[in-house]
Amino acid sequence: MLFCGLKLTHDGSVAVIQDDTLLFSYEVEKFNNNKRYSEIPDLTFVEEALALNGYTAEDVEHYTIDGWAGLKTGEVITRCQGEDLTLMVAPYREATLSANSLFPYPGKGLKLGGKERAYTSYLHSTTHLLSTYCASPFALRGEDAYLLVYDGGMYPRLYYFNYKQGMMENLGPIYADREYLFTLCPAL
Repeated sequence: MLFCGLKLTHDGSVAVIQDDTLLFSYEVEKFNNNKRYSEIPDLTFVEEALALNGYTAEDVEHYTIDGWAGLKTGEVITRCQGEDLTLMVAPYREATLSANSLFPYPGKGLKLGGKERAYTSYLHSTTHLLSTYCASPFALRGEDAYLLVYDGGMYPRLYYFNYKQGMMENLGPIYADREYLFTLCPAL
């Protein structure tokens, strides 16, 4: 199965995986001397990245888009052949501790190859968590792990990933406020 993962906002990128093998990954900033942190300027970039590797939008069996701003839903404004396009995506992070961090958000309307395509989106925080886990020795050994994510739009959050059950437990923010910080580190 051929998967295409998209990060449309800052640090825009296109990655293609076949079964469990990464075939390629391109960051916008690495092309044509684009500025650092560039977003995908137009969805034609996705088609060009696919074409560079002998693929078309039609070859991809499943598209995934990174979540973005919002607590219940998110949205990304991108462009398709020069026209604005708004896509509904997963939110930035969970709204509550009990929310399922691995919950998929189905979407439609991704315009590639002259047609609208369905996609799945996941929380922005979850994409950080899973990329961290997948690059760790814990994943290689199929073990559970504690994971910490700290990104610009949230306090640092601690998670527990149960590999066998495929469950990500949100243990909550750490350093959520100044008082909490001082209870952890009274010397400050």
